[in-house]
Amino acid sequence: MDKQLSSDGPSSPFYSLRK
Repeated sequence: MDKQLSSDGPSSPFYSLRK
C-alpha cells in the first residue's frame, strides 16, 4: 500500500501521512 500512496503524490490526502 505504501507504494500506491507514493505513486499518488502530493495530490493525495495520504501524502503528508506518508512523509
